[in-house]
Amino acid sequence: MIKEESLLIQAVDLHRIFFVGQQKLYVLKGINLEVKVGEMLGIVGASGVGKSTLLHLMGTLDRPNQGKVFFNGFDLFSLADEKLAHFRNQKIGFVFQFHHLLPEFSALENTLIPALIKREDKRKARERAVELLTEIGLGQRLHNKPGELSGGEQQRVAVARALMNDPEIILADEPTGNLDRQTGEAVFQLLCRLNKEKGKTFVIVTHSQEMALKMDRVLKLVDGSILAD
Repeated sequence: MIKEESLLIQAVDLHRIFFVGQQKLYVLKGINLEVKVGEMLGIVGASGVGKSTLLHLMGTLDRPNQGKVFFNGFDLFSLADEKLAHFRNQKIGFVFQFHHLLPEFSALENTLIPALIKREDKRKARERAVELLTEIGLGQRLHNKPGELSGGEQQRVAVARALMNDPEIILADEPTGNLDRQTGEAVFQLLCRLNKEKGKTFVIVTHSQEMALKMDRVLKLVDGSILAD
């Protein structure tokens, strides 16, 4: 359920072109979309239509060839790369299909990484990381490394890491795509709970029609354009 009607993200006329040899590959072709505060928005479409590319532009992991992304009315790509990285660290959380946890670090240490990049007080950051991991059911697994955790537990650590700096939005790219059905459903229910209980805004790329049907709104991407809302 959308908690407020205020606009958080607005993408305007986004184009993304990649070069393959001498050829141009037009991946996104003038995307326009809005994300409201507290919304759980799904993005669906076949492989290769530009879903992940769109998510990367919304999360400022990549820059468009044309178009703008506004965050609370501010033009994000007017920022230089260093300031954009600072913004991304504080305002956006990411969850990917593959958790990208550092194998030599424990669940607690992996969760702490965004706060350490932010240069937050280590004691306070540690307390928050323990609280987050305990809240999502990993209070007894704080010191286990990724190789000692199940796939679902690893993805839960990735969710905790995404929440570490209390971001305004979480962008999730196939967050259950590498999990079995039961585990994937458990992770998705965790995201739904964070949306409903904490009012977190989510944009989730998924191939799962079952998952998409449970979201507030769904955009279908076809050949680099939005076909339906």
